[in-house]
Amino acid sequence: MHNNDSKQGPESVLDQLYQTYEENRIESELIRREFRALDTMLASLSMEERNEAYRICNSIAGEQARLAFREGVSVGVRLEKELKLI
Repeated sequence: MHNNDSKQGPESVLDQLYQTYEENRIESELIRREFRALDTMLASLSMEERNEAYRICNSIAGEQARLAFREGVSVGVRLEKELKLI
């Protein structure tokens, strides 16, 4: 389903969504900067408390990423259905 051959391009809307997801899931400079700020803010905590705070942040961010991906796939499915009606 996921065509990575750059000569042919993606085969469907879902393939395009997946390709875009794969190309854009790298960590951004903003994320690195914010984690440095969080690390500075949490410096007074014990290592155990700091690890727990990072675990919570990572859990929230991971769930947001999963939800965004699912919504993107849902939009892609709807778009693909609409295109088949044309």
